[in-house]
Amino acid sequence: MSEVRRSSWLWRSAVAAPIVKGVLCGIAGVAALAESLSNDGHEALMGTLLFSSSFGLMAVAAGYLAAAFLVAGRGPGWLGAGAVLDGMLTLVIVLALIWVGLIFGPEIADGYKPGLGPLAIAIVILVNWIVALIPVVAVSVGQRRSSG
Repeated sequence: MSEVRRSSWLWRSAVAAPIVKGVLCGIAGVAALAESLSNDGHEALMGTLLFSSSFGLMAVAAGYLAAAFLVAGRGPGWLGAGAVLDGMLTLVIVLALIWVGLIFGPEIADGYKPGLGPLAIAIVILVNWIVALIPVVAVSVGQRRSSG
């Protein structure tokens, strides 16, 4: 088969990481949709932003679940495709978090001195999000070396 056995903790975490990220994006997407539909009209722009971003989050959630399916597949082609899909979706989420942190950071931070609270929170989240990509890449590289 390969160096990385299907019963190993590394392979299981490589499959579980996209599933967890997909579930988190799906929950955030459904919550954004529910929040946008519950606005009473006074916050029309925020409701529109939440409504449109909720569909993007749900699409990313579906992409992560597809990446988990590909990583769980047999052969280095499936695993490589899942790793690339997971990496691309992670890049999209990281860029979105940086954008949200930069846009809303100064606006929210007017009330207190530090000024970069939301940006710092976004950076911590994106570092954790990127770290979750490590098992997928490790399994992908391990299987490629063993098949080559």
